[in-house]
Parts: sequence; C-alpha cells; structure tokens
Amino acid sequence: MILIEGLNINTLKHVSGDYKYIHNSLDEYCIRSKYPIDSILDIEILEKKLPGDLGMYIYPYDAIICKVNNDKINKNEFGNLVKEYEKNNHCITSTALFDVPPNLNHDNVNEEDEYESEELSEEEYDDMEDEPDEIEDWEEDDEHWEDDIQPSEN
Repeated sequence: MILIEGLNINTLKHVSGDYKYIHNSLDEYCIRSKYPIDSILDIEILEKKLPGDLGMYIYPYDAIICKVNNDKINKNEFGNLVKEYEKNNHCITSTALFDVPPNLNHDNVNEEDEYESEELSEEEYDDMEDEPDEIEDWEEDDEHWEDDIQPSEN
C-alpha cells in the first residue's frame, strides 16, 4: 500500500492514507479518495463547493487534493488555487456529467427563443393519439406480474 499525502478538502488538515482512487486530475493537482468513483451514490459526499474545473464532479466526503508529483500542498497554496479558479472563472471542460454548453449565459438568451417550441399540426396531434399508450398496457399487465416470480428456496 502506497501512502498518499494531501490536504483534506473538507477540514483543510494534512492527511496521509490509501487514497488510491483519482476522482479528478488537473495540471499539477489531483483530487483523490479512498472510495472508487462508482461508489459515490452509496457514501457520504463532500458538501464543500469548489469553483470551475475543481468542482466539476461530486466527491466523497474524504476527498483530498494533492500534487501529481507527490509534493506537499499547504492551505495557502490550496486557497490560491481556489481563488485562481474563481477569478478566471474556469469553465467546465468535461461533458462526463452534463451535456450543457459551457458558455451559456442567461444574459445571452432571448426569452422568446428560450421558451419557443414547435407546435404540432392537427394531423400530427391526431396521429399521436392513435399510438398505443405503453403505460396503460403495462398497468393492465400489472395483475400478472406475480406469475413471473419464482418461489425462493430459502
């Protein structure tokens, strides 16, 4: 086991441990945890909000920030890094979680365009009504779902 040293993002205390899972990798820094990415829905999450690319993912509560080259990071350096991301207003460059244009600004959106939708013709609307309603079909079949369950051998 390799001990990784870093700064706990929540408490800002220096820690070392088996933080083998990388949750975000930036130029000189990475955010790590003892928990794998696929367990994020099953564990407590970090409630501290980070700016820009630092905050593009949801992190476990034990997340640390450390340098890629394993040099120590101190509170001042982390504070300066956060300020830099706030000042430069770094945009999220990954679409791993969200498929949203990164530079969409409400001031640039015309209200008429924002809520404009295509209206259906009467013929298109009538065609829609003729299509079977899958939800109703499913509900009708709901009475027989118990027939598909096999008895437990326990």
